[in-house]
Amino acid sequence: MNSYLETGIAIILIFFIFSVVAYVIQELIAVNLKYRSKMLQYALEQLMDGGTNRSLAASLFDHPQLKRLKENSQKLPSYIPATNFALAIIDIVAEKGGKRTTDALADFKNGLLILQSSNNDLCKLLSSLSGTSKDIQQLQAAVEKWFNEYMERVSGWYKNKYRWITRIIAICIALIFNLNMVKIAQTIHNDPILKETLVSTAEKMIDQPAVVKNYYASKVDSAFKGIDQKYNTILKDTATKKMNVDSLKKAMDSEKYIAFKKYNTEQYRFASSLIKNISSDKLIFGWEGNPLKIVDEKSNKWRFVTFLEGSVMILGLFIGAVGISMGGPFWFEIMTKLVNVRRAGPKPKENS
Repeated sequence: MNSYLETGIAIILIFFIFSVVAYVIQELIAVNLKYRSKMLQYALEQLMDGGTNRSLAASLFDHPQLKRLKENSQKLPSYIPATNFALAIIDIVAEKGGKRTTDALADFKNGLLILQSSNNDLCKLLSSLSGTSKDIQQLQAAVEKWFNEYMERVSGWYKNKYRWITRIIAICIALIFNLNMVKIAQTIHNDPILKETLVSTAEKMIDQPAVVKNYYASKVDSAFKGIDQKYNTILKDTATKKMNVDSLKKAMDSEKYIAFKKYNTEQYRFASSLIKNISSDKLIFGWEGNPLKIVDEKSNKWRFVTFLEGSVMILGLFIGAVGISMGGPFWFEIMTKLVNVRRAGPKPKENS
């Protein structure tokens, strides 16, 4: 029973590692093709105008609080600080009320009266938030809190919208690395040394979960967020310090480009190192020659695979692709439970 348990742990380790590799590839695609910024723009358009007209959304995107975060005149960044959004939306709504006064909260409420005629859901929400706010600072804090919660929902929409990418990547990885899980399972089960090595690797990984889980945090977004906040603070003071806004934006773009290149390099190295950790002369990931030919065990000569052997190979690759698409966190949780079961197994008898 322990042998089957260890085989299971080793197989799940392989699923986990290639699931992480698939996630890394997906993130590289998303970052390079700017999927997040596109999704963010779509979400804000739906939020501001419900997708019917673009007047409010256009005002938001052209507001200085967001305009200085843009990568260019057309594209939004992949992250917008809640403070920038709150200040922009409060200012936009207040402008709708006409002449501004010294009472910012009153100006905001007057603007809402004008906008509420459009029956916009956002206006209803802002009306609710302003009704429970004593001053403009309290309103800003409430809008920031709500925006952060909304962005969490947008992250969920993003994952669902681009789930098809994960499946395509999983199929590609299974084919490229020849993840015939039927053959791999047989190889592992019949080789005690290989099995022990893989189980040992799995144990090391679950003993340091933060190291692996750290790669599920969007590092490039965190880096861009830090850069945006840094220059956002500086740009707030440009009126008093008379600094060159264009040169600051160029410096910000330069820092983002460096962070972007570093992210690509680090992710590639990480994915490569994960695969190397489980590769060996007994477990080679990839194709050796013609995939439709194998070495006959009796004659020790190359021959074409039979229909049954080909069907089993296709089944093994299918299992590999499906397993990868389940995601790293899913396999990490199962691997942790199985390793703990193995560690909690029968203790050796003490000598009397």
